[in-house]
Amino acid sequence: MTDRQTSERLVAAKALCRVETGGYAGAVLDQALEQSGLEPRQRALATRLVYGVTSCKYRLDEAVDRLCGGRPLSVQVRTILRLGLYQLAFCDGIPASAAVNETVKLAGPLRQIGATGLCNAVLRRFLREGKPLYEGEDLSVRYSVEPWIAKLWQKRYGGDTCRALLEAFAGEFPTFVRVNTQKTTAPALLARWRAAGIPAAETGCENALRLEAAGRVPDLPGFAEGLFHVQDLSSQYCALALGAKPGERVIDFCAAPGGKSFTLAQMMGDKGELLACDLQGYKAALIAEGAQRLGLSAVRAQVHDARQPLPGGEADRILCDVPCSGLGVMGKKPDLRYKRRDEVKDLPSLQLDILKNAAEHLRVGGELVYSTCTLNPAENQGVFGKFLRDDGRFVRVPIEPACPGAVKEEETLTLFPHKTGTDGFFMAKCRRVK
Repeated sequence: MTDRQTSERLVAAKALCRVETGGYAGAVLDQALEQSGLEPRQRALATRLVYGVTSCKYRLDEAVDRLCGGRPLSVQVRTILRLGLYQLAFCDGIPASAAVNETVKLAGPLRQIGATGLCNAVLRRFLREGKPLYEGEDLSVRYSVEPWIAKLWQKRYGGDTCRALLEAFAGEFPTFVRVNTQKTTAPALLARWRAAGIPAAETGCENALRLEAAGRVPDLPGFAEGLFHVQDLSSQYCALALGAKPGERVIDFCAAPGGKSFTLAQMMGDKGELLACDLQGYKAALIAEGAQRLGLSAVRAQVHDARQPLPGGEADRILCDVPCSGLGVMGKKPDLRYKRRDEVKDLPSLQLDILKNAAEHLRVGGELVYSTCTLNPAENQGVFGKFLRDDGRFVRVPIEPACPGAVKEEETLTLFPHKTGTDGFFMAKCRRVK
């Protein structure tokens, strides 16, 4: 067994073990890959294994526990079995013999040599029995989400929509980018990518492109030149909904990672002032770095607590994309599948505080967009509705352009992935009238 044959699995296994002790899959994997020395193809497999296992952990664990008779397992052994089962069940391009043999050999480097026989027996039994994974009615197990999430969606959206959502989040999500109209056009960027053999296509949203199998985005032609930035289609529609115009003063109160700020600045023709705020200094620095790469001088990144007053006068438009439970992006961030209910119960209060503070900075006649990347009515309609009931200076405004397939409810829009092909998202808009 050579390092080349096993290193990607070992990197994945060690990363998954660290995730089990409290790390986030994306951050842990990035650090592991940076230190690994893996070649691009190996990095791709390690990435697929880490994200794949994390995305269906509960379903894999049902099989592990059933095949092991419920015996207690160390984190390392359970990780080995999850990795093996995932490859056998979902990785058609990996021969079953390699999935079993190379994964079982991880027991040595993970200091679980005594469990080699168990791992081998469990994986081979799984093969003999026809690779049975859970197909029952417990949606939490079948789709690997915390039970409260499935129950919430069943109650609020109905059984059919709940299942459709969970199916959508079990699939793969494309990468969307926003063309930097200050430097190029969508046809020009598409032509350049196609010449380089990079599959990409236009979308129904102007200047939004869809990438298939994007690979490492910073390696794409035009990235270093600032010709585009990564931004989900839902987020692009959110920025468009604000309707920023050249010469205006715009505030993005919770701006990281900066995609909406960049799109707004481009809508403004890079004329005016766009204040991009974030609580964390390193995130504000990343926004400034992104704006510099894109050549957007109107963007000014600033460290600021969105619950506190911001000096500098009133704004023409305000974007309030608040911290949320992130249930709409768990297809890309699988850790969010396992977010506990007690972790999100205080979010509506925080979101309302931020929205109220942001609204105080809006001039009469100005407009504000409130948005989240979650599918939790308490954080969405609940927060926005209470804000309007408590403050008579603001009225609802229809959102245009509306993302095709979005569900409209009292002038608010909810984007369901199975209907829109985007992340799950919510947006609402109001105008200050007095």
